[in-house]
Amino acid sequence: MTSTTIDLFTEMKSNPYITGLTDDEVNIITKFSHAYMIEKDEYIIREGDIEPSVILIKTGSVGLYKEKVEGEQLLRVLKGGDIIGDLAQIEGEKCATTSIKTR
Repeated sequence: MTSTTIDLFTEMKSNPYITGLTDDEVNIITKFSHAYMIEKDEYIIREGDIEPSVILIKTGSVGLYKEKVEGEQLLRVLKGGDIIGDLAQIEGEKCATTSIKTR
């Protein structure tokens, strides 16, 4: 995972999921956001990790996986423009249900 520089406010504000939020609300979200370039099959979050970030997928695709004894089960595929993150993550709780990695 390599850190990169983008205008997070502009990226978030232009996202269709966030367009109804005020600038102050988007600024709050960007405080929990970071920009990274991630290689294929690299984990962003492992099940049970604490990840206090909201993740906006700019390009490419990301899989949400449930770890099982027999391996990983793909639950959902997210693509550019989708957002990962919820209140539990922002409040510093564990990512209980899924691992997230690039596809």
